[in-house]
Amino acid sequence: METQIHKKGFWGCFTILLMLLATIAVFGHDHHPSTKKKISFRKSSASIASDRPDYQPGDTLRLYGSGWQPGETVQLHFDETPAVCTNGHNRYTVADSNGNIFYDQFYFNTYHLGVTFVVTATGQSSGLMAQTTFTDALLFSASIVSTPSIICAGANTSFSMTVTNLTFGGSPPGNNARCGSMRIAVPPEFTSVSDWTTSLPTRFAISYTSGNINVSRTGGASNALGIGESIVINFTATAPVLVSNPYTFTTSAWVGNDFSTTKFPDLATQPQVNVNSGPSITAAEDIFVPNDGGVCSASVSLGSTISFSGNPAPTLSYSLSNFGPTIPNPYVFPVGETTVYVKASNSCGDTISSFKVKVTDNQPPNALSLSDVLEQCSVISIDAPTAVDNCAGSIVGTTSTVFPITAQGETLVTWIFDDGHGNQSQSIQRVYIDDTIEPQAPVLEDVLEQCSVISIDAPTALDNCVGEVTGTTSTVFPITTQGETLVTWIFDDGNGNQSQSIQRVYIDDTIEPQAPVLEDVLEQCSVTSIDAPTAVDNC
Repeated sequence: METQIHKKGFWGCFTILLMLLATIAVFGHDHHPSTKKKISFRKSSASIASDRPDYQPGDTLRLYGSGWQPGETVQLHFDETPAVCTNGHNRYTVADSNGNIFYDQFYFNTYHLGVTFVVTATGQSSGLMAQTTFTDALLFSASIVSTPSIICAGANTSFSMTVTNLTFGGSPPGNNARCGSMRIAVPPEFTSVSDWTTSLPTRFAISYTSGNINVSRTGGASNALGIGESIVINFTATAPVLVSNPYTFTTSAWVGNDFSTTKFPDLATQPQVNVNSGPSITAAEDIFVPNDGGVCSASVSLGSTISFSGNPAPTLSYSLSNFGPTIPNPYVFPVGETTVYVKASNSCGDTISSFKVKVTDNQPPNALSLSDVLEQCSVISIDAPTAVDNCAGSIVGTTSTVFPITAQGETLVTWIFDDGHGNQSQSIQRVYIDDTIEPQAPVLEDVLEQCSVISIDAPTALDNCVGEVTGTTSTVFPITTQGETLVTWIFDDGNGNQSQSIQRVYIDDTIEPQAPVLEDVLEQCSVTSIDAPTAVDNC
C-alpha cells in the first residue's frame, strides 16, 4: 500500500511537470519581438506586430506573432483609413509548431500614402484574436520666422512660414503624395493680418478669411507641392499688446486643393512664436540706509526695491539726472536725500522711473576727554572745546554753564557737540575752585593812650579772591587798663583761609593831676576841718 501511494505521487508530479513544459512551449516563444503595440482580444498571450511603425511606397510589410495554437490557420484582416482599395484585404498564414506566425506578402503602393492600417489576426481554431496598427504616412514640416527676429508686443511684424513636403520617396510616386493645400491658423491675438504672398505665386493662390491663411494650388495636380519641395508663405500681422506666450500658428496640409481630401497627419510640434513685451517698472521704492562708519556717505546697492517686468528680462541702469550719465551700482551716496532715475531696457524699448536714496547720518561727533581746570578764585571763561564729526568736521561745543564760575569746590561743565543731523555727544569738564591763599595781613601801628582806648578802626587785609577783608577781634572795648594790651585782628576770606595781625595798645597815664590854688583859711580860734580840695586829673 505504501509503495502504491509513492508511485501515485510520482506520476502525479510527473504529469504536472509535462503540463508546465507544454505551456512554456506554446506560449513562451517570440522570435520576433517588436516595439509595436500589441492588442489581444482574449485573455491569452496571442499577439501580432509589424516590424516597423511606418512604411513607404515600395516597402514590404512583415508581420510577426506568437501565442497561437500550433498548426492553426490565422486570418489577417486589413482595415484602411481612409479606404483606398475596393477589394477587401483578408490574408492567411499558419502557426508553426511553437504557435508563432509570420507574414510578408503585402506590398505598399503609392496610393497607400496617407493610409492608417489596422490588422486584426483571428485564430481559426482557437478563436484567439490580436491586433496591430501601422501607417504609410504622408509627412510635412512647417517652421515660422519673423522679421525682425525679435517680436515686440504691439509691433507690426513680417512673418515667413516655410512648409516642406517630407513624404518619403526617391521620386514623386504620384499626385497622391503631393501637397495641394495648406492652412495656417493665425492666433486671434494677432491682428491686422495683411500682405499675404507665397514663394510660388504661379502655382498657389493665397487668401485670408476668418483668422486663417489659406493656400491652395491652381491648375492641375502637378502644381501641388512635390516630395522634398518647400513653399514660403509670407504675411504681416500686429503682435498682441498683452502677452501670453507661446503663440501657436497651427498649420495643416492636404493632398487636394480643397481642404477636404486626404489630410497630411497633424504636426507633433506646431510652429510657435514668442512675443516680447517692453519693459515696465511697476514699483521703485525709496531706499533708507544709515551712513557707513566714519564717513558722511553710504555705499548702496540698487535694484532690490525695484519691481519690473518685460520679456526678455530688462536690464536696469541708473542716473542722477533724467537721463544723463549712468552711475555704477553699487554707488556711494552722500548723507541726505538723492533722487535716482532708473531705466529698464530690453530689445523692445525702455522706460524710466525714479526713487530716492535717503542716507541718514547716525554717527555722533567724536567727543574728546577734557582736562580739568584748577583755579584759586574763579574761572571767567573756558575756550570751547571741539569734537571731530564724520560729516561736519570740527564742531565747537556749547554749554549751559554760567560763567564766571566762582563757587568754591567742583563744578561740572557739560559740553554738547551737535552735528546738525540729530546726533549729539558730550564731554564733561571738571572745574575746581580752591582758594588756598590766606589774606595778606597788615602790620599795625601801636596805639598809645593816657587813659583808655574807646575803639580802634578795624584794619583791612588784601585777599587774592575777596579783595579787602576787614579784620575782626575778640578784644572788648574800651580798653582802660593801664599798660600793654594786645589786640588780635583776624582776617577771614570766607574760603577757609585766615590770617591775623597783632596790634599793641598801650595805656600810660603820664600826666599828674592839676593841683588847685587854695585860698587861705582864716579862723579865730581853730580850724576844725577843711573840705578837702580836688584837683583835675586827665584820666
